[in-house]
Amino acid sequence: IANTEKHAAYRRILTRVARELSSDVFVVIKQLEKLCTSNKLPKRLEEAARTAFIHQEYIAYFLESLERMGEEELLALQTVSIENVILEAMAASSAPMQKDTFFATTFCNKSLFVMADRKAIKKALLHLFSNAKQACTSTPIINLGTSLSYVDSPERFNPKAEAGWYVEVKITDYGTGMDQELIEQAFEPLYTSSDDGFHWGLGLPTVDNIIQRHGGWIKIESTKEMETSVSIFLPEVKKDAVSAVNEVEQENEAQRQIA
Repeated sequence: IANTEKHAAYRRILTRVARELSSDVFVVIKQLEKLCTSNKLPKRLEEAARTAFIHQEYIAYFLESLERMGEEELLALQTVSIENVILEAMAASSAPMQKDTFFATTFCNKSLFVMADRKAIKKALLHLFSNAKQACTSTPIINLGTSLSYVDSPERFNPKAEAGWYVEVKITDYGTGMDQELIEQAFEPLYTSSDDGFHWGLGLPTVDNIIQRHGGWIKIESTKEMETSVSIFLPEVKKDAVSAVNEVEQENEAQRQIA
């Protein structure tokens, strides 16, 4: 609980700082843009201005990502089939991933429904798919599974959670794995084990924010150099028969898109 509250505080602080800096960076970008198109600078200075312009745009994108990480806009909650949302996320990620990523699904033998913002959960899944792919050293194989279990003390993981039935979505990759120290730091905003300059340590904090706001939590299990499983837990809701038919039709449509 202490870690959850600490991470939430980090997100709020970083989001506020990002918003304050964004306006200043925007002014700098506009000035550099004018310099780059003025045709009045010596060639050497023009090249320097263009380089600075590119870096400032990169900083602006980074600040935008920071803002999104801590966003607290109202969730558009509705009863959705979790399998349906998973299939939509798979379809959305298939374009850049279809050539070298294999998805294997093992869904629960009954349809599982949650009260969720479909767009937000889809965003969280896409982040987790991306992390799973990056962890693989060869052709990525990502296993997706769903299950249902009763949790009697969920407040251990989310102070706002209550005892009841929870839907688990487990995403497993067979890549480099994580040691315990890395698992403990995984949700720290801006913490990353990557040194390529393109991964800023915002993905898992963003996912954690989304899932916590839905009354759920995330669990990571890993064996170094073997596999990593990231599970998200969301409260189950019952679905009336008429609406369930509509969800099945949407699920079939999502499967057709993947095909």
